[in-house]
Amino acid sequence: MMRISTLLLYLSFFNLFDGFVTFFGIHFKKIEEFNPLMERVIHMDLWLFLLLKGSLSIFLIILAHFLRNLQVSLYVKQLIIFSLLLYSIVALVHVSWIVLSI
Repeated sequence: MMRISTLLLYLSFFNLFDGFVTFFGIHFKKIEEFNPLMERVIHMDLWLFLLLKGSLSIFLIILAHFLRNLQVSLYVKQLIIFSLLLYSIVALVHVSWIVLSI
């Protein structure tokens, strides 16, 4: 199974990718945000949303660095893998909405 640091780096990438796709999709009015918390941030300022997503990705990269030699439970790894699966699905949905709307 993959190391926790690798999983966190993948999670960071998907978070940032989702942030950019969501940013451009909302900016060009191609998608909507269904996460109520992120929708509130977007309504406050779309750039704040992107800053928040970028900050979370940086945090995950730093966390991956500090946890690179740490053994974590299988449960924690499975939670991160589940998060990666959800991010993959969300990213595909966002990209498909944008492509279909062109």
